[in-house]
Amino acid sequence: MQTWEEVKISDFGLSRLGTTYAMKTAKKMPIKWMAPESMSSFTFSQKSDVYSYGVLIYEIFSCTEPYEGVSNSQTKRMIIEGKVNQFPDGTPAKLVEFVKEKLWDQNPDSRPDMNGVRLRILLSGFLPL
Repeated sequence: MQTWEEVKISDFGLSRLGTTYAMKTAKKMPIKWMAPESMSSFTFSQKSDVYSYGVLIYEIFSCTEPYEGVSNSQTKRMIIEGKVNQFPDGTPAKLVEFVKEKLWDQNPDSRPDMNGVRLRILLSGFLPL
C-alpha cells in the first residue's frame, strides 16, 4: 500500500486476456498461489483466479507467505490433496469459512466468480467498511 486506501498492484507477467488460458510450454510458476487444477493441466481460468484470491486473503490476515518454509514440491502435493493454510486466530470466522469452503474448493466449477466473491464479502460483513 502506498497511502491509506491506495493499493498498488504490479507484476502482470502471467496475466492474459480472456476467460481461460492453456500454457503451451512449462514455465517457472508461483506454485504457492496456484489452484490445484492449474498445477495438473497448466490451464488457468477465472475460477483459478478465485482460488488465488483466497490465497491473497490468507496472506493479508496471516502476514506470511503461503506454505512458508515448505518446498515447492511439498506445497504442490499439499494443494492437490486439499491441505490448505490455516488462518491465524483473530481472522473473522465467517471469512475463514468462506475462503476454505468456497474459494479453495477443489472443484473449480463450485467456486463463485469474482463478482460473487465481491458481493459476498460486501454483504456478509466479513470486513468492516
